[in-house]
Amino acid sequence: MIINNANTLLWLELDEFVSGAVNLCKPITTTVTAKYTVDHPHLDWYRVVIEKQGTNQATPVPTQNYGGSLAFRGGNGSAATNVTAWDACSYLVILSAHRRLTNGYAGPSNEWVYRTFCKS
Repeated sequence: MIINNANTLLWLELDEFVSGAVNLCKPITTTVTAKYTVDHPHLDWYRVVIEKQGTNQATPVPTQNYGGSLAFRGGNGSAATNVTAWDACSYLVILSAHRRLTNGYAGPSNEWVYRTFCKS
């Protein structure tokens, strides 16, 4: 039996707001770049999606699944998405993950963090 109640390490930032950004409220016009890190010794999967506010429109970025490897702990990376043709609106970038743990009856719920941006 393994006891591990630790939360998943989830880190997400948008490069356009970190790399020399002067105005964090400036709308994005061409590309949004999600930088992320996910880690847990019993990670099942993680994914990054971009959702348009108020709709079910989701654009997947990277998705990584457990796939049977006990060595899978997560990952990190950077994913750039061209948003030039997207509608002017508010968007959510969501990093979510799930641990492969159970208490015998059920497992933990998904964990997530998000960042928002406006497209003009």
